[in-house]
Amino acid sequence: MRGDVRWAVTAGALGLAAGAGGTLLIRRAAARREAGPPREEPRQVLIDLDE
Repeated sequence: MRGDVRWAVTAGALGLAAGAGGTLLIRRAAARREAGPPREEPRQVLIDLDE
């Protein structure tokens, strides 16, 4: 019984650490200057359908 609890606690701690580490990596990647859409181009293009 104790061995099962130890495995569960260890697995939970490792999962939490992996999740936090992944979150930090994603946030760092998103904070880079080159991340996201190009800044000099418009985000939307209007199309005239009346022609």
